[in-house]
Amino acid sequence: MFTELGIESFKCLGTFRRKLGGLTLLTGHNAAGKSSVVQSLAVLRQTAQESEWSQSLLLNGTSVTLGTMFDVIDRGVGGQGFAIDLATKEWRILWETRSKERTTDLVAPISRIEFRSGRHTIDWSVEDPKRSALQRLMPDVLSRVDPDLFQAIQFKVGSIAHIGAERLGPRDVYAAQTPLVYPEVGTQGEKTPWCLEQFADSSINPSLALPGVPEFVRLTVQAWMAQMFPGFQMEIRRVDAANLVSMGIRTSPGGDFFRPSNVGFGLTHVLPIVTACVSALPGRLLLIENPETHLHPAGQSQIGHFLAVAAAAGLQLVVETHSDHVLNGVRRAVRDGKMPFEEIQIYFFRSEAGEANAMRSAIDPVAIDAKGQLAGWPHGFFDQMEADLDYIFRE
Repeated sequence: MFTELGIESFKCLGTFRRKLGGLTLLTGHNAAGKSSVVQSLAVLRQTAQESEWSQSLLLNGTSVTLGTMFDVIDRGVGGQGFAIDLATKEWRILWETRSKERTTDLVAPISRIEFRSGRHTIDWSVEDPKRSALQRLMPDVLSRVDPDLFQAIQFKVGSIAHIGAERLGPRDVYAAQTPLVYPEVGTQGEKTPWCLEQFADSSINPSLALPGVPEFVRLTVQAWMAQMFPGFQMEIRRVDAANLVSMGIRTSPGGDFFRPSNVGFGLTHVLPIVTACVSALPGRLLLIENPETHLHPAGQSQIGHFLAVAAAAGLQLVVETHSDHVLNGVRRAVRDGKMPFEEIQIYFFRSEAGEANAMRSAIDPVAIDAKGQLAGWPHGFFDQMEADLDYIFRE
């Protein structure tokens, strides 16, 4: 599990260094830096997955499209690049980038990598004439001295999953993909039906099993969905001649299966999240943006509860949310003993004026206890209902 994330000079974040938990919630004001945290990790993900031997971080790919280096370097700090570092209890990796052509570079050239563990120390520099090649963001010299650790780190970074805020709405058919190495629903959820078809009978994380439900991916996903949408069932069929899959959904056990467009957006927006969590191996990092989209408040609370249970099952989740109902669903899971409170990190993002009146991210941690109660309630932290009611009933 990743224990800490550090970011330097990336967009409005300035200097960011925070602990990561099994479940990390990013909340707060718009344009205050929450998405920038997710995007920094998504840049690592798409580089590792889409350009195995790259010596640059991909700013534009299947996860995020960020533009040029000029668009992502912190304007208030200036400079030629940004840095990202990730740590676990066993190792830490720092990636530094530098661009000489900020306005035209569509990638972030890696200038330096620093790797530290209890057994190895590697300093990689683009200026070193004897530098080794990079493979999935790691100097491949490590593959010769410690191949097991090299493969473990590559998998850890390369298997990061990202479910974005702009998820695919209901479709009549979905594209079949090339065979997937591990379950992958896609940033827009576009691979979800194909993932469910390909991994239907694969084993799940036993900690996410439900009583009486065979421990296979499709059946377990269906059972979890039925808890949020009573009567939910699905069927997925391949259209081999066209390399497509179709999905039917019903919310009544004896009824007909309908096209997704006839059962509402909420179901199809939650399905990728549930599928990703149920099918992921313990230790995998999932980035999830706005899980509350298109959900009734009760559904928002339920998805929050589910995410906490998934994190307690050994997944690592970084969740960006604007919903107090999602937060309260997590708090209920803690209260129920389903999620250890020590494994939760909550950060509230707000903007404040820095040097030259440039807006900067200011981040306040919010503590949670074993009863699901919060200690410290920053101004603006899910208090709008109280503010509105105070205004309405003002004498």
